[in-house]
Amino acid sequence: MKEIARSYFWWPDMDKEIEIITKNCIICLQNHKNPEKTKLTVWPQPPTVWHRIHADFLGPLYSKMFLVIIDAYSKWPEAYIMNKITAQKTIEVFKSIFVRYGYPLHLVTDNGPTWTSEEFKNFCKIVGVNQTFTPTYYPPTNGLAERFVESFKSHVVKIVESGHTVEYACNLFLFDYRNTVHKTTGKSPAKLMFGRELRCRFSLLRPNPVVDKIDTEQVKLIINSKNNFKTFTTGEKVMVRDHRKNKNKWSLGKIIEVLIPGVTYMVEVDGLYWKRHVNQLLECGETIE
Repeated sequence: MKEIARSYFWWPDMDKEIEIITKNCIICLQNHKNPEKTKLTVWPQPPTVWHRIHADFLGPLYSKMFLVIIDAYSKWPEAYIMNKITAQKTIEVFKSIFVRYGYPLHLVTDNGPTWTSEEFKNFCKIVGVNQTFTPTYYPPTNGLAERFVESFKSHVVKIVESGHTVEYACNLFLFDYRNTVHKTTGKSPAKLMFGRELRCRFSLLRPNPVVDKIDTEQVKLIINSKNNFKTFTTGEKVMVRDHRKNKNKWSLGKIIEVLIPGVTYMVEVDGLYWKRHVNQLLECGETIE
């Protein structure tokens, strides 16, 4: 309209008056193309884990529905196969999650009937969770859940098509996702959620961080403690608690190995090797036979 008018006329505020005409034309407005997309406002970074969580339903995928939940701070994900996505069943799942992680302060969902039901709203009110709804028919505002949903679907399908069950695929993806460095945070969800990485199949490639014996300083503390724990040495004769039938309560034995000083020992009794706690051992003379 402006281009045609400019080719024939000109008067002050011509462009503005043409815009007014179009803004007051109901036919034009009803058939208007979508406006230019504005940049989405980023959700504020929560101060700690499990402060704000995003939830969404996924499916049907292989004839199953899934409830997916992701923590905004750590990106820790949860996914549950749902037989029904009713408010009652969804509340049951949330209760099991809250038992492990506690109540979040904020829950973000879309406007699905489950989330907007009075039953679910009352549940959130009772546990003190502030519920926020995204605009209807505009899922990008719940982008954190939406992105995870796409990633979940993509990887689960690949695993299933490799010959595994949906349940196996779901668990494998969740395990690896939780232990993989997230590009947004620079750390894995497990590290931010629990302060440690999850021990996984790749951990076998690294040296075992668990020491086999107690640190020397800890041994000294045990020996010098007020309880005056008795310690035994390798080769020392001891009386060992005997749990065999038709045997004496205590049998003569010998310390073969000190497993944990002042705590557990490997002893030999009649050619048998037993692991015994210090409370199952008695001192005896070295000349006893």
